[in-house]
Amino acid sequence: MDLNIIVNIILAVIAIMALIFGISQYKRKKPVWAYSTRHIIGRDAEAPLELKYVFGTREVTEVYKTTLIFFNMGKDKFCGDLLPGGDSDINEAIVIQFKGAEILRPPTIANRSKGAVNFTVEQVNNCADSIQLHIPILNHNDGATIEVWHTKYNEIDIPNADIPLLKEFIRKRPEGFWGNLAVISFIILGGITLAGFGIARSEYWSDFLPPLLFVIMLLVMSVFGIPHLLRYRTFPSWSRPNEKTQKEQ
Repeated sequence: MDLNIIVNIILAVIAIMALIFGISQYKRKKPVWAYSTRHIIGRDAEAPLELKYVFGTREVTEVYKTTLIFFNMGKDKFCGDLLPGGDSDINEAIVIQFKGAEILRPPTIANRSKGAVNFTVEQVNNCADSIQLHIPILNHNDGATIEVWHTKYNEIDIPNADIPLLKEFIRKRPEGFWGNLAVISFIILGGITLAGFGIARSEYWSDFLPPLLFVIMLLVMSVFGIPHLLRYRTFPSWSRPNEKTQKEQ
């Protein structure tokens, strides 16, 4: 079977899939959020009862720091509660609840995009476990990261809006990123090249199937390998340390 025909078929399939994905994402509103939590201090099993932890003026047993991100992943603008005139996609502040926890200090904005200068956050009045986000117009990848210090929670949720929750907020590029990416890329490209030679020399389907299955296996490896490495790229560059960011003024 002619190698050029096989290559053209594969390229055509990839192009069609990319076109379908691009159409589905064009002019789409998609506000999303994610978070990661660090355990800062807590009572060890061997700690004596006389050992006390104090945060500000309050005695606590455990303290956690959660970093949240809220941004518009879609291509179309998302209009929050700060848009005047009642044309917003949501006409109230977005509430984020730390169920079972007590917020220990007012939440703060750590980073924000250039297009989200009016993005603000505050604790909900008379509510020890909730904060609320006041959102302007967010274009593609516009948003902010918020830091919240609190006690142990059972669940973090947005009770007043249906906003998709992404997987854990990844702020840093994985260790060994470039090396792992190079290894995976080398295996995939080398394997496809070897399979291509095998396909080109095949005259019957029985000879063609083994290299075809090998190519499929390599494509599956790419689906589960490279995207896993690139998960941190889901989040905008302004939210990652050591990259160009727009700091809170």
